[in-house]
Amino acid sequence: MVLAASASADVPRTVKLEYERQEGAASCPEEAAIRTGVAARLGYEPFREQASDRLRTSIRQVGRLLEARIELVDAHGTAKAERRLVSRQHDCLELASSVELAIAIAIDPVLAPRRPMDEAATASAAADQPADATATDASPAGGRAVAPATAASARSSIRKRIDVGLLGGIGSAPSANLGLRAGVALEGDLASLGLEARADLPASTALRVGEASSSLLLASVVPCAHVGVAAGCFLLTAGAQRVAGEGLVDSRRATLPYVGLGLRLGLGLPVWARTFLTAHADMTAPLTLARLKVDESVVWRSPTIALALASVSPSDSHDGSGLSCQTHCRGPRDEHAAAP
Repeated sequence: MVLAASASADVPRTVKLEYERQEGAASCPEEAAIRTGVAARLGYEPFREQASDRLRTSIRQVGRLLEARIELVDAHGTAKAERRLVSRQHDCLELASSVELAIAIAIDPVLAPRRPMDEAATASAAADQPADATATDASPAGGRAVAPATAASARSSIRKRIDVGLLGGIGSAPSANLGLRAGVALEGDLASLGLEARADLPASTALRVGEASSSLLLASVVPCAHVGVAAGCFLLTAGAQRVAGEGLVDSRRATLPYVGLGLRLGLGLPVWARTFLTAHADMTAPLTLARLKVDESVVWRSPTIALALASVSPSDSHDGSGLSCQTHCRGPRDEHAAAP
């Protein structure tokens, strides 16, 4: 929680506060409330319009997170220190308290921690400290101390996510099909890496006599990049395509290898504290192709591109924040031949 700042034991330090609530931060306190909170922590009013040093503070929403940036700038516009705080809560109460404490320490790191109210606040802030907070000192030689991020906070910046979903696809079977998907992922603020399992229900096409059906059983690696509530992902999929003929004189069943590459676009919206509802679309190109034949006539072949739409309800099992690449792996086509 420490911002680099100098302090004088004899003369209380003052700064000019520049405070801004940006898009998505309407629930955060107004400037007057922040001023009052900081003054209460320090025991004096530290803000003066004529002060040479400026303390720029802004709060905004970044995807599912609330982010606060605090920057200490001298009279020449040179950054002395910078602090970034992140909250995954839907309200701004905890973040505002952390911002007040960070500002107070930036102004007077000697006095602020000694005040009784701040001893409790420091313990609370340490427990609630967002995992992605970082501290940097723009002037290491200036004698200002900066607290480095701890290993524990670095580890907690990676969150776990578990989600399940229902999908519908076109192209991966002889007719439109439905399937189920479950996934786990490790995610940060801007990227995630997930593993997904998918099982499609058999979908069939009617023949002159009997029918031919196909289904998929797949696993996928899904690296994603996140911008706000949107996610863009790559899909690397492998598994098995099961094909079968029914009602034929010589009906057969076969299991074919399936490998595919694809892209995904997804959007996620918070439903309540620990759950997000996500919709996504997948486009997958199979590296293996499947053909179903009856009497040497091809009755179905996997197309070049398969599409899927999915709805996912993910739950973050780590800290209740989970929104990320909440999308669904879709789009398998198998390259192989089977004769029902």
